[in-house]
Amino acid sequence: MGSVRKRGKTWNAQVRISGWRSFTKSFKSKSDALCWIKALESNLKSTDMPKVNIGNITLKDLLQRYATEMSLHLKGSEVQIYVLKFYARHPISQMKLSDLTERHFEYLRDERLKQVKHGTVHAQLMLLKRVFRTAIYKWGYGIPKNPIEHLQLPPTHKSRKRRLASNEKKRLLSAACSQKNIYIAFIIEFAVETGMRRSEILKLRWRDIDFKNGFAFLFDTKNGEDRKVPLTTRCMRLLQKVPKSH
Repeated sequence: MGSVRKRGKTWNAQVRISGWRSFTKSFKSKSDALCWIKALESNLKSTDMPKVNIGNITLKDLLQRYATEMSLHLKGSEVQIYVLKFYARHPISQMKLSDLTERHFEYLRDERLKQVKHGTVHAQLMLLKRVFRTAIYKWGYGIPKNPIEHLQLPPTHKSRKRRLASNEKKRLLSAACSQKNIYIAFIIEFAVETGMRRSEILKLRWRDIDFKNGFAFLFDTKNGEDRKVPLTTRCMRLLQKVPKSH
């Protein structure tokens, strides 16, 4: 049940419902406090009883569980796990889930926008939003509201249409040839010729190449489908030059 007490110049509202943690908030007027109590009690009573009492669970605990139980089963899990580990090291991850609000993530958003591009921040916050949704709807954490659900997100990445200009390809390959990894230059040229994703190129094996008919066979791609990519004459010549040591 809810209760209101006046403390100094503010009204302190508290809601306690069996199965949920205690919720408290301060208001300038008693009427605002009573409205908040009524709305919160209605929201909690209409929501399924939490299976997990969040107690002292921190955001770091939640991120680590999501990385272990959800991310590991996805394609491209390395990138997602990298992002989750990054935020698990951020000071905000030490906060209890019960204390996190939208305001905390507004500050986090603005901080990250000073460090990386808008599209990157958008993608990372969308991941954090999915983490909270999973905690609430799949794992039954006692979080009454996703703190990122209505957060204003920065715009996404603009689609990239740029092509290599003038002598850029020559300069790029020249720099690639100076690397210790002898395959870098081959990979760049192969990517330019085929338009294949980096992950698709790196997964290719010699047995996936049909030298007779000029095709590369891709299995279990990002969208879950197998497909074959026609190889240009240039591609075929490149493959003939690639060391076949393994």
